[in-house]
Amino acid sequence: MAGWIDAYVALEAEVQATMRSLCSAHCTSCGRPCCREVFCRESLESAFLARIRRAEGGHAYGARTGWLGPRGCRLEAGRPCVCYEFICPRILRRLSGGSQLAANALSEIVTSVGRSALGSQHLLALDGRQLRRVRAARMLARIEAGFAALEACRRVLGGAGPTGADMAALARVDEDASL
Repeated sequence: MAGWIDAYVALEAEVQATMRSLCSAHCTSCGRPCCREVFCRESLESAFLARIRRAEGGHAYGARTGWLGPRGCRLEAGRPCVCYEFICPRILRRLSGGSQLAANALSEIVTSVGRSALGSQHLLALDGRQLRRVRAARMLARIEAGFAALEACRRVLGGAGPTGADMAALARVDEDASL
């Protein structure tokens, strides 16, 4: 099981870095953090996210602030999907149409990878016993698709026109998001 979990953590770190690159200039000058403690709770309630957090080492959870610290989220891994799904409308308005599509796809990658991990259940909703039943090969294939979508997002956000392969990778995330 550790192989696909390590791959998930690696994907999450790369998505997080790309989101930071996309959003940090705006977020650091905003002064009104979008994060709220209520969003952080899933990281405590999800057996999968708790497992990742234990492996990564801990920070103290604040009853009022969750994982939010003076420089943003203190979690390096094991963040709830909502942490990636939300992109401030002010940031989206600054982007061109193709970049908006890529930013929206980027925000759905982590959620998409975990969708239907065991039957119709999302990875984050599984308990410890159910996690052991997740098929590693299936998760690795979904994570690989997530990396392909991430690379497509990076190319488009970097100013390159999307290739046919990029559009296919982005469409797969979009299809998974609408399930």
